Amino acid sequence: MKLEHFGMAEPGDCRVVFSAAAEELEAAVQAEKAAPDAPQDEDDLLTAAVNRAILEGFSPLFAQLMKENDLQPVTDPDFELLAVNRAEGFRAGVQFFCLPPLELGEYTGFIQPIQPRPIRELTIELEINRRHGDEDRAADAEGKRALRAKVTQDIYAQQQAQGAQPGADAGQQSQANAGNASNGDSSQPEDVEFEEVK
Repeated sequence: MKLEHFGMAEPGDCRVVFSAAAEELEAAVQAEKAAPDAPQDEDDLLTAAVNRAILEGFSPLFAQLMKENDLQPVTDPDFELLAVNRAEGFRAGVQFFCLPPLELGEYTGFIQPIQPRPIRELTIELEINRRHGDEDRAADAEGKRALRAKVTQDIYAQQQAQGAQPGADAGQQSQANAGNASNGDSSQPEDVEFEEVK
């Protein structure tokens, strides 16, 4: 049995064409004739002989194909007879599915940025009220946007500095957060008590 073609119509969709020589087909025909209840019609005999030849000869070809192409099939082969002639042999096609090829690109040596924890609007307002006077808060729309951007950046920087403290375990961090809340720090707004500033 000879492999004539192997390819993938789509990743994982495998197509194979193989053939068997006349000698292989004839050996299968004679084996079918010797079997009990052998087909009497020529077409039925050839069909049974092709099936026998595939069952006996395709498995080694299939195993070789899997090994050489590093394939892992996930379905059984589906056969289709393409041509058969007792004097020449037969050709058949096969379709089966396998795990698609996996190509790994560069996956080490890069830095994945960590998105900071979102800052609540209340936290920003508290920080503005605590650290900036009436003049800053009374600025025009552009000035207010710039002020909020600066305060937001300062809060992020403060959070990063707190997270980078060496040796700070969960208990130490909780104590630090509680202490900051009691001092009016807005990094944990849910623990802050405040009065509305008019």
